[in-house]
Amino acid sequence: MAKRGRKPDLTKLSAEQIEAAMLLADPHNKMTQREVAQKVGVHYNSVWNWLHKNEDFRDLIEYYRDQFLNDLYGLAIKALETQLKRNNTRAVEIFLKSQGKLTERHEVEQTIEDKRDSESLEAQLEKLKRELDGAEG
Repeated sequence: MAKRGRKPDLTKLSAEQIEAAMLLADPHNKMTQREVAQKVGVHYNSVWNWLHKNEDFRDLIEYYRDQFLNDLYGLAIKALETQLKRNNTRAVEIFLKSQGKLTERHEVEQTIEDKRDSESLEAQLEKLKRELDGAEG
């Protein structure tokens, strides 16, 4: 598996595989695997085999997806800066929550008082034992 963020060795892949990886990684591309295969000029079984049997091909798709997410992250930061200039802290809050950097915390304090004395607890325990013995017998 390729190290995250590092581009895989393209010399291990054909031009068709590289083009197919770009198409499959593109979140805006709605093509099926069959359509991708047709576009790059290979049989659709080839694309299936690449996806299931070629780790370098899968790594390249992951690399391209990471690149897209990095670009998107940069755009999100610019949009947040704009919102901050407009004093819209809600946008920043939503973004931070989506990244797991901000969580809501609710503290609940509860006190339970048991005003029963040991004598009444023992009596209740004996009653439960008798009921249990009666149910078993």
